[in-house]
Amino acid sequence: MSTDPNNDPILGSTDDVDPDLATTSPIEPVDDTPAPPQPAAQQRAELADTVDALHDRLDVRRRAIDEASVRTDQVKQQAVEHKNTLLGVAGGVGAVAVLVIVARRRRSDRQGRER
Repeated sequence: MSTDPNNDPILGSTDDVDPDLATTSPIEPVDDTPAPPQPAAQQRAELADTVDALHDRLDVRRRAIDEASVRTDQVKQQAVEHKNTLLGVAGGVGAVAVLVIVARRRRSDRQGRER
């Protein structure tokens, strides 16, 4: 076995080691002591917050009602913004309905006369 301090039997020669990369600092000890327990009141408060958050996520009925309310408000706002357009569409639908009724009456009158 060689007694040369620059020739490590496992790592090989240490002549090629960059001195800037070599560290001589000791390994810092790991602190394995457990953190002190939180007060019971704080644990209860955190647990209550977690349960409330889970309840909110799983309450599908309330979420659907909230979403419906939001959509209803959006439609109402759009109706106010486009009032004239809606009145025009409603008038057009009414006019088509009147024309259909008149056409059916004329057709039934003609069929009644022919018999």
